[in-house]
Amino acid sequence: MAKFQAPEKFDFSRPSGWQDWSTRFARYRTATKLHKDEDAVQISALIYAMGSQAEHVFKTLVFDVAGDEDKYDKVIEKFHNYFIPKRNIIHERARFHQRSQAPGESVEEFVRALYEIAEHCNFSDQDEFVRDRVVIGLSDRNISEKLQMKADLTLETAIQTARQAELVKSQIRDQGGHKHVEEVKKGRPSKKKNNPSTHQQAQGHQYNKHSHNDRGTCSRCARTHGQNKCPAIGRRCRACNKMDHFACCCRTKKDVKEVTERDEFFLGAITSCYSHEKAWEVTLKVGNTPTTFKIDNWSRHQRNISSDIL
Repeated sequence: MAKFQAPEKFDFSRPSGWQDWSTRFARYRTATKLHKDEDAVQISALIYAMGSQAEHVFKTLVFDVAGDEDKYDKVIEKFHNYFIPKRNIIHERARFHQRSQAPGESVEEFVRALYEIAEHCNFSDQDEFVRDRVVIGLSDRNISEKLQMKADLTLETAIQTARQAELVKSQIRDQGGHKHVEEVKKGRPSKKKNNPSTHQQAQGHQYNKHSHNDRGTCSRCARTHGQNKCPAIGRRCRACNKMDHFACCCRTKKDVKEVTERDEFFLGAITSCYSHEKAWEVTLKVGNTPTTFKIDNWSRHQRNISSDIL
């Protein structure tokens, strides 16, 4: 016959652990066939396995009938009453009916917790109450509704269905994760890159979206004017070379500290009057008025000068 070691000594500082310890000792008692020995042998084995403090507790136990101290069933019952205080059934049932599946709690953990609470509720049909609480307390409301539609639902079916739904959800999450990894390996990231053309179009239209700033002036010409009368419409910016705004309002400049706007006007054509005596000077007509200019880095042999000033 296989040899079994007795359970570890009972921790008297934790009376709440008596239920688990006594259950383990009961299995040890059956596995070693200790239950077939005389009651005196079983009582001695119980007290010895519990530890030296059990001797003092045993001496304080009071038995109603003389001779019960020599019966194993009566002794173990007294230890139960000593370590386990009388429970409030109303409180335990309230705990049971308020218990729901917590976030991150598996179906297995939820069902096990319900059974632990139900042990102290003194239900006439424990499985029936556990079944109802499993159905109502599931965090997955879709599965809960499906289970409530089954008139002949059993506890086993309810638990099996909830476990199956939980497993399928876990598998779907794993599949999604693997799919993302494969896309990365193939060089197809899930995030889309910005389209340069789209970005440029959006930047080009940014002046149309915000026609006026907080001060009431136009954000394209920095002036105040009527609707659809902006002088910058159709004009090219000298800073970014884009249309429909002045340089003072350009949003693409980085290092410009200050821009002073100046009025622009059209002069028309300028005609030169070259003089042989003064080779480095030239007289030009500006608005039919002769004006002398000094030539700077221009060819001395240039005769006809014509330009447009914008």
